[in-house]
Amino acid sequence: MASQVLLLYLIFFYYFQASAAFGSSSSSTSKRVFLGIPAPKHSKLISECMTPINNLGTLSESSTVDEAVQLLLKLGVSGAPVVHDATGELVGIVCSFDFLQQ
Repeated sequence: MASQVLLLYLIFFYYFQASAAFGSSSSSTSKRVFLGIPAPKHSKLISECMTPINNLGTLSESSTVDEAVQLLLKLGVSGAPVVHDATGELVGIVCSFDFLQQ
C-alpha cells in the first residue's frame, strides 16, 4: 500500500509541476502532459523502446485498480494492455495517469 501511495504522490507531483511549468490554464482541454528531452536527430524505432513480449504484463477487464498499480510497480512500467476476460483480445490500455482521474 505504501508503494501505491508513493506512486500516486510521484504522479501528482510531476503532473502539477508540469502544469505549472507550461502555464496550464482552465481553458485547456488536454489533461495529459508529456515531459522529456528533445528527440535526437536520428529517430529511434518503436521496437527499440517498447517492452519486449516476454516482459509484457497484461491486465484483464476484471482486474482491480490495486492489482493494476501493483503490476505496474512490479514491472517498472507506466502502462499495460487490458485484455477481454474470456477471449484474451485487446480491449484497451491503462496507464498510471488513468488512475488519477478516478
